[in-house]
Amino acid sequence: MSLTRWNFTSGSSGNTITATNTGASGVVLSGGTGTLSNAQSMVTSGLSALLTSTSTSGAVYFQKTGMSTTALSFDLYVYVTAAPSAAVAIAWAGTGSREVSLELNTNRTLTFKNSAYTSVWTSTYAIPLNTWVRVAAYFTQAASTGTARIALFLGNSPTAQDDSTLLTGQATGASAYTDLRLGAKCSTGTQTQTPYVGSWSYDPAATGLPNPYGMPVVGVSSNKATLYPGETATITATATDPDGTIASSSMSTDHGTLSGSGLTRTLLAPASLTDQTATITFSATDNLGNTSTTTTTVTLKASAWKLCNGGSGIPLAETLL
Repeated sequence: MSLTRWNFTSGSSGNTITATNTGASGVVLSGGTGTLSNAQSMVTSGLSALLTSTSTSGAVYFQKTGMSTTALSFDLYVYVTAAPSAAVAIAWAGTGSREVSLELNTNRTLTFKNSAYTSVWTSTYAIPLNTWVRVAAYFTQAASTGTARIALFLGNSPTAQDDSTLLTGQATGASAYTDLRLGAKCSTGTQTQTPYVGSWSYDPAATGLPNPYGMPVVGVSSNKATLYPGETATITATATDPDGTIASSSMSTDHGTLSGSGLTRTLLAPASLTDQTATITFSATDNLGNTSTTTTTVTLKASAWKLCNGGSGIPLAETLL
């Protein structure tokens, strides 16, 4: 994985978009304009890019060139204020011409097209107006046996609103991808398309869809599913940030006692208890203040020992012999 992400945190609203203030390999403006905007704040940033693509075959897009990869993932956070009057390409990769592409349709659904410009998959979910949506994609290049996956998410949600799942046996390009373009390109007729772009990323060493921008990726697990009074379990957490660093983390439980520090803790069941479930909550915050939280559970069982034979504490199983 070698995710590279650009978001718009420098400059002021109204500034013309350039390679300098976006950090992109290049910004292509042909039949359109691009400016920084704070009219629609991105889910994790105060600035977005307002791309206005006009006229026949007009294009406004960010591009990454100089790649040579057969596996590529990317995402694009978009905010659409109006549906296009004709299909608009918002993402495409190839060798100067499109080998794979995503088009936004007049009903705001999204279509994936292969290297022959044949429609392979169209979302059933229509991108809602005036809402940040993350368009994520993953492709492996091959003349006839390539793969593709496209998914749509609301903002930073990890739950897909629509997901093509992995499409196999696809014509995703005869040559390795050398460039990636993300933005808006009017394809036919005279039309105007004005999306906001909040952030975009690419990964030329991808093995699947990219992670949401700005959100740490967290996990937590226990080496035991059940504990009896006085028993312990090892709780192990993980935390990574695809576009920054983890600044802090915390772990807590609603039953039992956690000891230790860092990402590995020990859960001690109480000395006496009734059957209950301990929920262990783990949270991590990155260097930008974004926090992700996850949980795991451990069943805490009442003692298997029964008072019998005058309170001698002989196990129930022995009294049955």
